[in-house]
Amino acid sequence: MSAYPEIIGGRAGLTGFIDTDEALKRVMGNKKLLIRLLANFEGKEMADKVLEAVRSEDSAGIAYEAHKMRGVAANLGLVGLESALRSIEDCARAGQDVMEYVPALDAAVDETMRLIGEIVGEA
Repeated sequence: MSAYPEIIGGRAGLTGFIDTDEALKRVMGNKKLLIRLLANFEGKEMADKVLEAVRSEDSAGIAYEAHKMRGVAANLGLVGLESALRSIEDCARAGQDVMEYVPALDAAVDETMRLIGEIVGEA
């Protein structure tokens, strides 16, 4: 448990992608629970569902999957990922093409999962 304060709580390398302070508020300060939730986050699988809807050109499906993933990201303080998903969801709801936002989603998922791996690996 002594490693948690070093890993969770505003480490500079996480700034912009993971808001650990906000995530801790969501779990009432329970660092162990936050680590477990981050370890179980299925970011790539959820992003695959968004991308499947994009390939199907299903605006309602894109908006639904992006919204669902965005909610999970918000609850875990994954602000970089949440931002990429917000763009996709907003465009899909407006019936606009979301393809220009797909590279940002891919990059956000990769960086988020890398950072989660660091956090979980250090815990």
